[in-house]
Amino acid sequence: ENLKEISSFLLDHLSFFFVPAGVGLMAYMGILRDNWFEIGIISLITTVIVLLITGYSIQLLRKRWNK
Repeated sequence: ENLKEISSFLLDHLSFFFVPAGVGLMAYMGILRDNWFEIGIISLITTVIVLLITGYSIQLLRKRWNK
């Protein structure tokens, strides 16, 4: 019951939590426009690295749990 109240409140006010991110994007729009390619490449590379490390970690943990 308590969780339902909290989750309903957060979902009802979800758009409010995106305001700081939107303001930050608008404030740095010039920098983002000038460096969009580099930011995209770095984001792609780091996403792949995180996925690989996460997959490896899960495989390692599953091997340990199955012993």
